[in-house]
Amino acid sequence: MEQYLKGKHALILGASSDIGAATAHEYIRHGVAALTLTYGSKQAEVETLAEELRAKGVKVHVAHHDRSAFEPVRAMLAEAVQAVGQEVYAAADFIAMSPDLDFQEQTPDLWRKTLDVNLVGSFVSSHEIGNRMKETGTPGYIVIVTSINGRITFGPYSAPYNASKAGQESLVRDLAIEYSPYGIHVNGVAPAWVRTKMNETVPPEDMAREMAKSLIPRQAEPVEVARVVVALSSDELASYHTGEIIDIKGGYGIK
Repeated sequence: MEQYLKGKHALILGASSDIGAATAHEYIRHGVAALTLTYGSKQAEVETLAEELRAKGVKVHVAHHDRSAFEPVRAMLAEAVQAVGQEVYAAADFIAMSPDLDFQEQTPDLWRKTLDVNLVGSFVSSHEIGNRMKETGTPGYIVIVTSINGRITFGPYSAPYNASKAGQESLVRDLAIEYSPYGIHVNGVAPAWVRTKMNETVPPEDMAREMAKSLIPRQAEPVEVARVVVALSSDELASYHTGEIIDIKGGYGIK
């Protein structure tokens, strides 16, 4: 296994997710020496993951993420750097909520909350990560995990989520323009269906209908998304990538 991230410090925002946890393991496989894992409400899950990773000889710092404003993110980054002894080289953002609800039952408050968590939160986090990289002269990589829902809707029941993901794609491009002069690469990863706990609630008949739209008629495994995130986190594989959205959809929607 080529360790093209050997000795680096990676930050995973939302490490309790299935894809976030898979990405943590993939970062280690490719040589990352230190990880900062953040959580919102699922501290126990992230602490368990942290213990698994420490057993592999990796420095792991666990932190709560509050990205309602710049200051908490700035403080979290400073604490993480102090805890592991080096600046963040790669950051992957998995934080999201998807409140599926009949369109006629959706409210302005539901929309505001979803956009605040998924879109405004990504802006706040990336703003502070990018600024710290710029101010410390640390070129690096930021990957925002969005969704093909930003372009291919599964239905109006997920309208606020879909809108937030469309916004994230635009944000990726704007962030790339802002930070590329400082050697900071910003890209997005847009998965389709992924076999996660969240998708276990989808009725079998609905899932069968969706899989029929894919050239590879199954959901992606979390690690298949994680591999792309990690590839977009290194000079070896992504030195000429910035402002790009990489789809991971198994040919979904092209037949």
